[in-house]
Amino acid sequence: MVDKAFIKGLGLLVALAKSREPRALTSLATQLGLTNSNTHRLLTTLIDQGFAMQDGEKGLYGPTTLIWELGTSVIARMDVLSASRRVMARLAEDTRETVHLSILAETEVVYLNKIDGAHAIRAYTEIGGRAPALCVATGKALMAYRSAEAISKASAIMPRATAYTLADPETVAAELARAREEGVAYNRGEWREDVAGVASVIRNANGTVIAAVGISGPRTRLLQGGIERFAEPVKAAGREISSLMGWPGTKAQALEW
Repeated sequence: MVDKAFIKGLGLLVALAKSREPRALTSLATQLGLTNSNTHRLLTTLIDQGFAMQDGEKGLYGPTTLIWELGTSVIARMDVLSASRRVMARLAEDTRETVHLSILAETEVVYLNKIDGAHAIRAYTEIGGRAPALCVATGKALMAYRSAEAISKASAIMPRATAYTLADPETVAAELARAREEGVAYNRGEWREDVAGVASVIRNANGTVIAAVGISGPRTRLLQGGIERFAEPVKAAGREISSLMGWPGTKAQALEW
């Protein structure tokens, strides 16, 4: 069943986005075939949700940059999928482990792409699947660049999935600080007890962290000989994909999102 109010709201948002200048309420109502009161109610909702704003003196309405932010986020995801494929394939070949490309969705990671490793026994995940960000390597790598408030929110709802799951917010904060300093994050069985991982972030042309690339495999195999041995190839993959995304690699552009 179609939600007519929602459709009207989307139509209003599109009208605001396509307008070259701020619009009056009556002008928008006429264009969309709505009453002034209905249009005002929809505008109030869009303002409350951060999609629209009003010039109090002139009484005109316009879109905020949130639409642009969402659009660029979608474009970045499409670009990073294309840019990362060859690098991911080489990382899987070099390490023989499964390679993932992930993005952050609030307090979870979403797996955008995956290349299985050569080993017969490997980590099981699905493209489009999700996991708690603070329990997996790609999620930790990404969360290391979030605000203290976002990290605290994620910590508060982080499941105690295994005996290796980080136990308290202070431990989480220290782990993320180390990941940011070293440029690599580790998972030592914190989401699935028998699965470990290593990950590093990917930046766009502005230096903004947009995704993470990492490997995962059986915990016993990755920890044998030291999981840190995978740090350099994983970080190199992150840097190469970032370069393909246009990031020149200067510290001045290493921005948080």
